Amino acid sequence: MNNRDSKFDKQIAYAYVILLALAILLVVVEHVFAHSGVEYDTRTNIKQVELIPDKVEQMDEDTRVFHFSGIRAFGESDCLLFYTCHQEISVYQGARLLYQIKKGEGIFDRTTGAHWNFVQLEQKSNDIRIYVKALYPQMREYELTFYQGNAFNMFMDHVRDSFDSIFLSVLNMAVGIVLCAYWIVLRKRLKGGRGLLFFGIFSVLLGLWSLIETTIWQMVVANRPAVSDMGYLVIMMLINPFILFARDFLEVEKKKVSNAIGILSLINIVVITFLHISGIAEFKKSAFTTHILLVAGLMYMIAALVIRIRKVGMDSRTWVSIVGMTVLVVTCVLDLTAFYSKIGRANVISRLGFLLFTLLVGYQTARDTLKQLDQGYEAQLLVEIADRDNLTGLYNRNTYDKWVKEHPRPEGATILTFDLNHLKKCNDTLGHAMGDLYIKNAARIIDTVFGQKGISYRIGGDEFCTVVGFMMPPGEIGEKFKELESLESKYMPENSAIPLQIAHGYAYFDKYQDSDMEKTRERADKKMYENKKLRKEESQAVL
Repeated sequence: MNNRDSKFDKQIAYAYVILLALAILLVVVEHVFAHSGVEYDTRTNIKQVELIPDKVEQMDEDTRVFHFSGIRAFGESDCLLFYTCHQEISVYQGARLLYQIKKGEGIFDRTTGAHWNFVQLEQKSNDIRIYVKALYPQMREYELTFYQGNAFNMFMDHVRDSFDSIFLSVLNMAVGIVLCAYWIVLRKRLKGGRGLLFFGIFSVLLGLWSLIETTIWQMVVANRPAVSDMGYLVIMMLINPFILFARDFLEVEKKKVSNAIGILSLINIVVITFLHISGIAEFKKSAFTTHILLVAGLMYMIAALVIRIRKVGMDSRTWVSIVGMTVLVVTCVLDLTAFYSKIGRANVISRLGFLLFTLLVGYQTARDTLKQLDQGYEAQLLVEIADRDNLTGLYNRNTYDKWVKEHPRPEGATILTFDLNHLKKCNDTLGHAMGDLYIKNAARIIDTVFGQKGISYRIGGDEFCTVVGFMMPPGEIGEKFKELESLESKYMPENSAIPLQIAHGYAYFDKYQDSDMEKTRERADKKMYENKKLRKEESQAVL
């Protein structure tokens, strides 16, 4: 891109920014002044108000009736709003049924789940009766709060009120997805366990469970029994990845306890789901076993943390674990208290606590992973140094011998061998510094010509070979040898009276006469020595 095009692009960008700023300003001005002079029917825009029942009648141990009178409706969208949890609902005006939610008879709808109930009111809404039947004993005294107002306004108010909960839940899921993707990308370079993956799965499930409990989710998703069951299933699935992560993160050597909790968790999922589907005990009734296992998981992590402190001391991982566990324990206590109390729902504090735990531990886990990658890179670098020849950068004799051992009978392989004709004379007359340069230049030529075909090794002082994993055609080998000879003069040091000359030969592995690749190399050496003798005779006149 030339300067003129670059300048033009900048002008477009500046113009766009200016127009964007003007558009934002226009929207703000509209919101401030656009309503002036416009008349609204305020009766259709009444605010949400809380209604107090005139009387609460206890019909039986599960059923209560809430009586209201003198309720005025100001428009078609005026309605009653109240939240129920695992309860059947019937709303009457006199003898007329206005609204009803009843559980089904199928295996998947034995509860109504959690509902925000919008009940449209008529102009004269006297004698309103709301029948509430608890489907579980712990829901018999569930506290209900009733509101009246415009349906859309009340819906939007709850959307705004639940935005922070939605944001925290989605952020929790996003962190988990990033951690899982992080592990998937780097898994081949990581050693040891899969703690990063397990924690990512745990975070996604935790965020999903938290999202299911939000007000907006409960308002938008109509199939409340399915969502209720989904919440119980997700919370049951949390235990295993949490335990596996804790074991990996805190580097627990003994795995009997974690394995036992993991097996019990799997059994719990199967048994509780069977009891629910069969109708023997719904998820709500058997949730206490899942909660016991969750507490067991927390206790396991605390015990593992204590053991780690005794062994390792207070390193960064230990401090993060202490802070994270404190947040998680407090959060779980608040959430379990909410579940077993009349509140019955998680709140923003719980979601914030879960997110803080995820961010703290996720950050430390990702940091440890980066450190492990750095250590792995350094270790790989050391291996590379040990495997390579210091002078030429080609692989050394040890690496070649290792390859021969790992590939005892490489059918179809080609080996090319090389020897430097005048290295001794170069060392004796020009010194070892020139001799080293002679070797380096020869290695560079060999790698330039054959590097894309195979792997080159320096297997002795002036001996080299290249191993090709397939059978190179003789014609192609001949062309490559000609290319190699043509490069000799290019890499010969200036003012050197000794020519750079590389003798060469080749052979194919033959399973009938070669016990291993070394035997093949010996046959290639015979050809190489023939070429060495021939080329020396040709250069006698020069020397």
